[in-house]
Amino acid sequence: MHRTGTFILPNPWDAGTARLLAAHGFAALATTSAGLAFSRGRAARAQPFPFTVTARADNFFHGRPDLHDTVRRLQAFAEAGADVLYAPALPSTEAVRAVCSSLDKPVNVLAAGPLLERSVTELGALGVRRISLGSALPRAALTAVLDAAAELAGPGTFGFARSALGYAESNALLSGS
Repeated sequence: MHRTGTFILPNPWDAGTARLLAAHGFAALATTSAGLAFSRGRAARAQPFPFTVTARADNFFHGRPDLHDTVRRLQAFAEAGADVLYAPALPSTEAVRAVCSSLDKPVNVLAAGPLLERSVTELGALGVRRISLGSALPRAALTAVLDAAAELAGPGTFGFARSALGYAESNALLSGS
């Protein structure tokens, strides 16, 4: 390619960006040491703005219900400099307590499964410092649309609209007015 003309050599920083760029037809890719360092949070603390590095152990998301391995991974992330440690899909409050008590950094959990039965106060008492909602808000919005569609297609009524935000209020919220 160097002998046949000028070409673009994009620089992916991880496997995902490499796949995306390759899928767009680029014949060659090269790594970027800075991009890789940025994605790993290295030399990054020197930036002129604050940020938080969150590291996640997705064992329970991927069918590997090994709490010991999850804690081991989170401890390694803490040693590598992560600010917050995240283990989504923990199966119980006992698992949450075990993860939190095994780490010396703030722990994030996902509000899902059995944790939906707990309040912010209860999760905080277990040692949790941050709670993510994941896809809960967009799923709640989709549920409202499906419920409205069922009402429209079924009895043909408009009761769902009674609790909807008004047009002017919606506009004000979204326009920043």
